[in-house]
Amino acid sequence: MLPVHRGTNHRGVVFWITGLPRSGKSTLAAALIEALRATGTPAAGLDGDSVRRAFGNDLGFDERGRLANALRLNGLCSLLSEQGLTVVCSTVSLISEVHALNRASIERYVEVLLKVPMNVLRCRDPELYAAAERGEALLPGVNQPFEYPTCPHVLLEPAGGVLALDQAVGELLKWMD
Repeated sequence: MLPVHRGTNHRGVVFWITGLPRSGKSTLAAALIEALRATGTPAAGLDGDSVRRAFGNDLGFDERGRLANALRLNGLCSLLSEQGLTVVCSTVSLISEVHALNRASIERYVEVLLKVPMNVLRCRDPELYAAAERGEALLPGVNQPFEYPTCPHVLLEPAGGVLALDQAVGELLKWMD
């Protein structure tokens, strides 16, 4: 655990929403941020792709690039939560090493796995998944390895791939206490 700095009496919660591409991570994150702010909770949203752009798109989507981006997200989440912000991070980052690091380095960490059937993901973005099958794109679940968290705090497996958004947000808000 990170040491609590003097004068800091509240660390923000970090919601780390992970899942395969097109599983609904960004949609869930946006709804959670809106709900947090509606209650007056200072909240920041981090998205894997947005962080890549903010740092100049210097990383690829191979395993090494994905790991480096996940480590950046870990650092940013830690920094913001230490300052009292609740952070909602939506990222693929299906890497066991990162999940373990998050648990060890972020005091108020909530790991959320959004697990959607592959056939639903393919329907949501047939071009992306077809490109990965042809080897034209790197994609976890198709032509790259991925590691689901072994024991997420919250597991969301929407029936038929359709997430009951209000219900999911309500479940996540329970972790704010």
